[in-house]
Amino acid sequence: MAHPVTWFTIYGPDADVLQSFYEGVFRWNTMPGPDGMKMIEAVGEGIAGGLQRAQDGKSSVTVFIETNDLDDHLDRVEGAGGTRAMEPMELPGGMGHIAGFVDPAGNWIGLWAPGKTRPVAPRAKNGAKKAAPKRAAAKKPAAKKAAPKRAAAKAPAKKAKAKRR
Repeated sequence: MAHPVTWFTIYGPDADVLQSFYEGVFRWNTMPGPDGMKMIEAVGEGIAGGLQRAQDGKSSVTVFIETNDLDDHLDRVEGAGGTRAMEPMELPGGMGHIAGFVDPAGNWIGLWAPGKTRPVAPRAKNGAKKAAPKRAAAKKPAAKKAAPKRAAAKAPAKKAKAKRR
């Protein structure tokens, strides 16, 4: 995917209530973030996110789509019938820049241009299984098994040539 969704934010009237709910139901790990946000750790194939108090008091969910050129994509949004909703702004801690738009259905969607650091980098969990390193010993038996198959495959080919003569 050229422009993946790389962040989400769940907004509500009380970020602490949201944190308790999502930690309890899904066992998400959170940590304090900027402006009272609770940042959600990315695990496995999942993406990082945040739980935050809604400034307008209304509950909503926003996804952020990654791009390297916020202005270009905001221009594309307008050309396709969407509306600029938030001009590009810098994030704290070198996390890049964000902007936002409203799509034709009225959904508020964020854009993110990465900075030097990515928010809430994935990290290993205690007791989580790690991928086993490849071992040379595992390759040797596979090679030994492959050798007899090659020899057997060559023999029928020679018989086929002999029948053609």
